[in-house]
Amino acid sequence: LPLLDVKPTLAYRLTENLSLGLGADIYTFSGLVGEGHVERQSVWPGGLGIPAGTRMELWGGDTAAGFNASMLYTAFRNQEGKPLANVGLVYRSKATLHLNGNLLANGRPVSDATATLVLPEVFTGAVAVWPVRTSFHEWKLEVDVDYVRWNELKNLDVHLSNGITIPQPLNWKNTYAVMVGTEYKRLSVESLPGWEMSFRGGYTYQQSQTFDPGIPSADVNIVGGGVGLVCQARGKLLGLMSCGDVGVGSMKPKSIGLELSYQASLYENRTVTGNRNPVVNGLYKTTLHTGGVSFKVSY
Repeated sequence: LPLLDVKPTLAYRLTENLSLGLGADIYTFSGLVGEGHVERQSVWPGGLGIPAGTRMELWGGDTAAGFNASMLYTAFRNQEGKPLANVGLVYRSKATLHLNGNLLANGRPVSDATATLVLPEVFTGAVAVWPVRTSFHEWKLEVDVDYVRWNELKNLDVHLSNGITIPQPLNWKNTYAVMVGTEYKRLSVESLPGWEMSFRGGYTYQQSQTFDPGIPSADVNIVGGGVGLVCQARGKLLGLMSCGDVGVGSMKPKSIGLELSYQASLYENRTVTGNRNPVVNGLYKTTLHTGGVSFKVSY
């Protein structure tokens, strides 16, 4: 699903402690990622003159727009003026994509096809507190809650050019996700002058809205962690040279950073029976492992 979300956003600071944001969500498909359209593949249960077991594929593309609004409030600050408690709220509106494309059977076009894909409303609330925040180290705790109105997505019925409609009822339920995270940051390391070190950990519980064999779809517990290293300009890289000297010509960086992350998504086992497409009935066990490495240079 190479769906791009372009977010032009404006933010305005009303007071020292209150900021508001407003932006657009422009959803479109791009050939820069994948094939530039949404695809949905399945095994055909039979009917409409198409033999059972045929590999079916629906693809289509469109562009749609929505909006988002946000608020950030700082409830407490320390003597240096740094936040000690923040409250954030974000609202993202729904958007409707009218997909136009083709229906294929075993890779061969059967008919032009259209379908409607609704991207639901999302409400997000978050609270962040710093039990410790000094010039030497910081400890941050954060809790985020997402509520997604999936019940706005009633079906993904496929309308063929010959007037036939292939029903694909979804009837998804609204879901929520709870995310808890913490970060400990050392702003001053005696053994490594000019370096900052961060250690992160987190846990997420996310509800499943329905069953779909094409994607992991069960309640999931996600655990993860990460490490961040930042070398300021005066810090030494491998004890040999200043990080501020790593550059080309006059382009001398202010800092160089390396981020490492890992998370495990532990899906609850799920047994499916009585599905309208009987080939997907069975026991599903899913575990996903993901990791990330990023390198950044600030000038």
